[in-house]
Amino acid sequence: MGSNVNHITLLSHKSKSPCIPGHSYGSVGSYLYVDHGCRAVFRIYYRL
Repeated sequence: MGSNVNHITLLSHKSKSPCIPGHSYGSVGSYLYVDHGCRAVFRIYYRL
């Protein structure tokens, strides 16, 4: 993609584990990371 992530919106939580911004999901550069059992549908907004 090449552009950095500007904002992430959690649309639908799919796991029993919590999805906590900055802990179980977040972004690094142009990539979304998901960890600690978090499963969800996300909308990702990129900087142009």
